[in-house]
Amino acid sequence: MAVTPRGSRVGVDVELIRPDLDCLEMARRMYQPAEVDRLGHADPAARRSEYFGLWSAKEAYVKGGRRRVRRAQGRAGTQGRERAARDRAVPSPAPR
Repeated sequence: MAVTPRGSRVGVDVELIRPDLDCLEMARRMYQPAEVDRLGHADPAARRSEYFGLWSAKEAYVKGGRRRVRRAQGRAGTQGRERAARDRAVPSPAPR
């Protein structure tokens, strides 16, 4: 069940949990350093599920219109990169 205020945009994403994907390598390329660290310290048996849960949360967040990721990625300079990292950061799902 999900609840949202009237007039709000909702993003939804569903992913197939692929056994052939190197989750840590993909996270290093796509995730924020703290998220990569969290996955790196996760129990290996749960890591894949955590990776795809976070990926789906990020996709749903963007699809819901919360952030324009490309705008953030185009900023230059150190301050711009720091701001872009904050703009791309998506709240992590609650631990299970």
